[in-house]
Amino acid sequence: MQSKTVVVQNINGIHCRPSSAIVREAMKYNSELRAECDAGNANLKSMIEIITLALHQGQEVTVHTDGEDEVAACEALAEKFATIYDYPDK
Repeated sequence: MQSKTVVVQNINGIHCRPSSAIVREAMKYNSELRAECDAGNANLKSMIEIITLALHQGQEVTVHTDGEDEVAACEALAEKFATIYDYPDK
């Protein structure tokens, strides 16, 4: 099992567009993939579960992976949570 904690960097948090990018990445892996934060946890292959976490910029989220490709999955998915998807507010 691998785990990595990251801070959400996206200006508007993890909404539909970032959630979609996370799910697309998660579908590349065979491992069990979950995210955990103060609001609960979510299957990273479910956009609805990710959105339900209501993650805002600056919040910490921990990615947990378990399976044959857990190391690569953990790094890639942690990076997705730390990506800025939105243009800066003007």
